[in-house]
Amino acid sequence: MKTLLLGLLLLFVIECRTKDLRQRKQELEPETTIDPLILEELSARDFDHLTWAGRKPELGELDTTLKDDQWKTNQDDVQPSQAERLSREKRKAVRNMRYRWFDKTIPFDISPDINDWDDIFTIFEAVLRWENYTCLRFPVREKVHVNYVYFQSHSDSCDSNVGMVGGRQVINLTPLCRRLVGAILHEIGHALGFYHEQDRPDRDDHVDIIWKNLPDGWPKSILAKEDDKVINSYGLPYDYNSIMHYSGEWQGKRYMQTKDKEFQDKIGNVEQLSFYDIKLANLMYSCSESCAPGIVCPGEGYLAEDCLCYCPGDPVQLCDTTTDNIEDSVNLTSNNSRNYPDTRTNMQQQMA
Repeated sequence: MKTLLLGLLLLFVIECRTKDLRQRKQELEPETTIDPLILEELSARDFDHLTWAGRKPELGELDTTLKDDQWKTNQDDVQPSQAERLSREKRKAVRNMRYRWFDKTIPFDISPDINDWDDIFTIFEAVLRWENYTCLRFPVREKVHVNYVYFQSHSDSCDSNVGMVGGRQVINLTPLCRRLVGAILHEIGHALGFYHEQDRPDRDDHVDIIWKNLPDGWPKSILAKEDDKVINSYGLPYDYNSIMHYSGEWQGKRYMQTKDKEFQDKIGNVEQLSFYDIKLANLMYSCSESCAPGIVCPGEGYLAEDCLCYCPGDPVQLCDTTTDNIEDSVNLTSNNSRNYPDTRTNMQQQMA
């Protein structure tokens, strides 16, 4: 009954304030990129946010938390003992699944200290975008849910664990991060198991780090690329448009230069999930595992939970052509861009 009343009240407030929220977000987004957003309320010399939860500074980046056992696992994979080498393939499979959410379900809750209805609306919007484009489900947390994401306010840190770590895991959001859906999409991406795009092992083929331009006090480990034993890119190309990519600029200094100059002003996106963000989530969580075998998607397309092929669009759309094993009645027209759902309708379903 309590959640139902909260849902009805929430929907009423959303109806009254959606227009103001959209205007506020439009004013922010054109000039905002992800790493300046994270750093906006954090001194570059202050890395206490990497230790406030008992972390060692080298275990995290600007907005990620690695548990001690995750960090040790990563190190063991990069420098395994002889016995571990013999069993690496088995260990790698277990390791890859250890931090995945069970049953493709990520329950979530919002701390009472996030009490601005516009902020709550923006969190729901981010959650529902991930849900709409994948097979993942984000129910509002109930007592039966042991593992869940907990959005809470933090004065100077936007950060998240990488993958499911068990129990209540916090996504910290500053007031500024709570105002942009892209910032929340980014932190949820970490919770799903995404590393930063510039952490990829092939990073140096796509961007140059200008180390001398790093803000004072930044340890170089913050921009260290990961080994291919730690990150599985699923064969996807490097993605300048990823919601997980930093912009590489802070206070007028560029510390990351794209090899392809066309993308310099596109990295650091805080507007929407990219096609490859969505494809990676679908591959990571085996969203098409219930589909009939033999379906081959054209080009860069991927097979989704509904057993249809999706290709690059805005951000995705149904592919124009697909091999058989799909119902002939499906009308693959150019007007099949897949957009995120009506937020109010889905919030009502979530809170009921």
